[in-house]
Amino acid sequence: MRAYTFSALEVRYGQSDMNDVIAVGDSEITLTFADDTEALYYDIVGSFDSYDGNAEIYTIPESVLIDGTEVAARGIDPYFAELYFEGGARSEVLLLELNDVTDYIIQLGGAPLPEVDTVADFFALQDSLEGIGNLDASPLDLTEVAGLVSIDDTTPAPQPEPEPTPEPAPVPVPGIELTGTPEAETLTGTADDDTLRGAGGDDRLEGLDGQDVLVGGAGDDGLIGGNGNDSLLGGAGEDVLAAGDGDDTLDGGADDDRLGGGQGDDLMGGGTGDDTIGGGFGDDTIAGGDGDDVVAGGAGNDRIDGGAGGDVIGASYGNDLVAGGLGDDDIGGGTGRDTIDAGDGNDSVGGGEGDDLIRGGTGSDFLAGGGRNDTIDGGTGADTLNGGDGDDVLTGGAGADVFVWTSGEAGAVDVITDFEAGLDMVRLAGVENAPGTGLAGKLASLDITDVTLDGVAGTTLDYDGQTIFVAGVSAVELGLDDFVFV
Repeated sequence: MRAYTFSALEVRYGQSDMNDVIAVGDSEITLTFADDTEALYYDIVGSFDSYDGNAEIYTIPESVLIDGTEVAARGIDPYFAELYFEGGARSEVLLLELNDVTDYIIQLGGAPLPEVDTVADFFALQDSLEGIGNLDASPLDLTEVAGLVSIDDTTPAPQPEPEPTPEPAPVPVPGIELTGTPEAETLTGTADDDTLRGAGGDDRLEGLDGQDVLVGGAGDDGLIGGNGNDSLLGGAGEDVLAAGDGDDTLDGGADDDRLGGGQGDDLMGGGTGDDTIGGGFGDDTIAGGDGDDVVAGGAGNDRIDGGAGGDVIGASYGNDLVAGGLGDDDIGGGTGRDTIDAGDGNDSVGGGEGDDLIRGGTGSDFLAGGGRNDTIDGGTGADTLNGGDGDDVLTGGAGADVFVWTSGEAGAVDVITDFEAGLDMVRLAGVENAPGTGLAGKLASLDITDVTLDGVAGTTLDYDGQTIFVAGVSAVELGLDDFVFV
């Protein structure tokens, strides 16, 4: 076995406010792997606001020690980021978030991080940041990490073969291992840790209790994990995977599979094919993979990546992180404060309830905020942005964009940050005019005024108790060509 020990900056937050730093200090983190592992393999799940390198690590350590105390690897959320400092310096870091109240920052490379001995030092470090950027998902050479303290090879030296001794009488051991035949059959485990392999045929595998491993193999299989932290691998064929209780791992494999997470914080991947995935309860991590997938996050604060293909994603309940990936996706945020990155393609996004952050990415997207105070960025392409109710901030990005204004909550103020007269348009519904005045009469019904809001010059459009503030544009620049009345 090989153990890597790294120096880390520990940042501890108050329970009630993640912006409340209550302590900082130095820590040591030791990752122990089963063999002579030298590289850490990971995927970037999506691009989000707080740390752009939200990641899923595939090189899982056998154990994780923080200052000599072992912690569960599943309880740690990893983030990879590049920090941009004033003056042009850049540092690459791995941030490990433990139980939502403590961060550990390991420097990977680049410019040395400033010395942090006090909470004031940490705030000074934050103030010196100009931005946070992406790291790619290239394998991380653990031997070259800047914060590396030591490497300890704990693999025992080979020992001489012992002399043969008479075999003792069989002793019962927990769990069973069953392998099926090419025929369709049912394999049932025990209350212990079982391994069931279906081989060929349309098989049914039931793990029952224990931490089971179920492998469907070829055929259209049904895998039921039951209680415990189970691993379900569908393999080839149109499989149905049901996790049950526990923190389970589900991999649909090839073809069009159906995956259900159930209780616990589950890790689910659809693989190739047009998959249907339901997260169930718990804070789940879901990757649709290739194909046109249908994904429902369910309850909990879920992380969802649609992958390639035209996916339909419903984040449902909780504060969810959603990445549409490649293809023309249809994404709904549901309740909670969701962060949605639609990705490539001509996507359709509805934030739902909650103060949502929505990014369209590339392509001509339709982006709707929903019922609260949303922030929407269209990205590149000719996008349509509709904030809905609430005080929304709308940024069209590159391309000829349409900003939709509908009758809604009285007193609400929407802000358009980058309207370009003559290119972008404001679409208004329900604006009345005097008979015979046509579109000019509708435009005259709007109260268009030059104002300065929070130090930014622009124009307000007022109608029926609602206001749009168009930043950087004067009233004289706006004409009929900038509006669509419906």
